[in-house]
Amino acid sequence: MKRSTNLPDDMQVIADLLRKSISYNKFNENVIQSAKTLEDSLSMFITNADGDLSSNELLNQTKEIIVMSENPIRTFHMMHKIRKYDDATFIHSLNVAILCNMFGHWINMPQDDLDVLTLAGLLHDVGKMKIPEEIIKKPGILTEEEYTEIKNHPRRGYNLLKPMKLDERIKKVALMHHERCDGSGYPDGLRGDQIDEFAKIVQLPMYMMH
Repeated sequence: MKRSTNLPDDMQVIADLLRKSISYNKFNENVIQSAKTLEDSLSMFITNADGDLSSNELLNQTKEIIVMSENPIRTFHMMHKIRKYDDATFIHSLNVAILCNMFGHWINMPQDDLDVLTLAGLLHDVGKMKIPEEIIKKPGILTEEEYTEIKNHPRRGYNLLKPMKLDERIKKVALMHHERCDGSGYPDGLRGDQIDEFAKIVQLPMYMMH
């Protein structure tokens, strides 16, 4: 791993010690393994018209990662370090799910709703799997046509999840996670109360991770 150069010396020492710790490395291994499981599950689901998504398995793996940490703040710091070195779609989705779970705990959300919110965070970007990899991983500026393709991923994600036996809020999060209360979002330019409440919650960790 490359040493970061934009941190104060004392913060850099803490960051380096964290990356060398047993708990960080175990956490890192489990996050990457869970991201791989998410990728494999979604790939199989998308390529197999008769397939189904093991949502309970994915949710349980996410919970296992959360309980590995001593406290929510430590979880956040470890996730932040992982994000700096591997910002793939699946790592991002897992991070969003973990932050959604943490937020739900902070507001004392009932367990059933908390599970729905966590899974919604995990699956919010599923539509990106239908976008060509050369667009998703393009290092430069997107063309207008490529950006239009990106803006279609919420609707594609919703269409993938629509026939599944999932809580409707999970499907709405896939569709609405880029909508904005002022109507400037996509794909439908929804405003305020038109946007599902869980979609509004999922937006918070999405932008914390940028």
